[in-house]
Amino acid sequence: RDLSFVIDENTRYADILKALKDTPAKINLIDLYEGKNLPEGKKSLTLRFEFAAQGKTLTDKEVNTFIDGIFKELQTTFGAALR
Repeated sequence: RDLSFVIDENTRYADILKALKDTPAKINLIDLYEGKNLPEGKKSLTLRFEFAAQGKTLTDKEVNTFIDGIFKELQTTFGAALR
């Protein structure tokens, strides 16, 4: 699943990974945008989350629960907003 959000331009990707270290997913940065159509001092990040569970297939409901938790963590820690 991909999640795009707007965040303060000074927030480092490494800090985001550190905040999400307990997330049961492989996380990759797939897009970084800074420029017009964003509020001043903000940047847009798109992260790809690859979820896997040993021995079973995850349901949409399980993945959605993980995504909700990820967004809440980013919102609380970094003031992230969905794009």
